Amino acid sequence: IDSISYFDNYNNGFPWPNGSIQTFLYQWLEEVLDSAGRQGKKVLAAIHHPVINPVGGGTQSFSSLTVAAADHVVDFLIRHNVPAVFSGHTHAQNITMKDWVNGKLYDIGTGALPVFPHMYRLAEIVTDSDFNQTLQLDWAEITSLPSYRERGEEFYRTSWEFAVYNRIERTRDNLM
Repeated sequence: IDSISYFDNYNNGFPWPNGSIQTFLYQWLEEVLDSAGRQGKKVLAAIHHPVINPVGGGTQSFSSLTVAAADHVVDFLIRHNVPAVFSGHTHAQNITMKDWVNGKLYDIGTGALPVFPHMYRLAEIVTDSDFNQTLQLDWAEITSLPSYRERGEEFYRTSWEFAVYNRIERTRDNLM
């Protein structure tokens, strides 16, 4: 599910942290998820921005961490029997759960390989002898590539410095 705010990134001149889901994408998702439901299939989703806030006990206190209208997205996914969504944006390995009126949704936060500390998520659907399925999760970190860790730390530091510098410059220009 594409939640990147490309237009905001372009207009602001720096990476805009907030994300949203466009109306046309909801329409497409509705068709795909309804079709999967008619076929008896479960769908696990993936999105850049978390749909459940990974900090603050699930409140929307850090709104730039979650997709816009996050409660609407959670409700939409639960209504379409999506049990879990893999998300990024925060580069954290965490799992949050929202117990909603019509069900539960798990947001499985996943790190980013090119960003320090180079973690990734492992997911496996396991079927037991009674044909019950569970999702088993683990994570790992890339540590074996020569100098990859050092370059990743440098990239992470400089990319944030660049974003902050551009935001300060743009604010200054707007005040003058």
